Amino acid sequence: MISGILLAAGLSTRYSAGNKLLAGIDGVALVRRTAKAYVDAGLDELVVVTGHEREKLEEALHELPLRFVHNPRFAEGQSGSLHAGIQGLAPSTEAAIIGVADQPYLSNLVLQDMVKTYRSAHCPLVVPRYDGQRGNPVLFDSALFSELQLVQGDIGGRPVLKAHSDEICWVDFPTALWAFDVDTVQDLHSL
Repeated sequence: MISGILLAAGLSTRYSAGNKLLAGIDGVALVRRTAKAYVDAGLDELVVVTGHEREKLEEALHELPLRFVHNPRFAEGQSGSLHAGIQGLAPSTEAAIIGVADQPYLSNLVLQDMVKTYRSAHCPLVVPRYDGQRGNPVLFDSALFSELQLVQGDIGGRPVLKAHSDEICWVDFPTALWAFDVDTVQDLHSL
């Protein structure tokens, strides 16, 4: 079973106009656009970790086939959401694609190619490169979940990637647009 974990709990502190995940792009909330890529990829399940403005995020994602896990300690940084997401996975999960919810142009093809690479190469980590640059999301084998549970602060899974850098399978994509994430109002306007 390959699952997705979408981290959507943050405070959007660099975004000066409210919760960036609720900002509309072509009339669709940013978080919904990103979640749709995971849904369209055909993963076995999608767990969305909420925190800040939980109810509004759940409303923005209504009717999508996913489960919510709430991180009540969302203000402490990304690691708490990472822990909540892993704890929310089905016990039969063999790997999880973990990503951030602010990638409006992420393609389901990225996720599908990551799963294919995981299945064929049996790598514990599958990481995309967009136009040569490392990006999100990242596929982690379940053997690494206990290490992810030890990560602290607002750094995501970077320490685990660093510790296992020689075990990464890379998947290359020609377009940097798929990796684009929104952090500021200027980022959103540049779209």
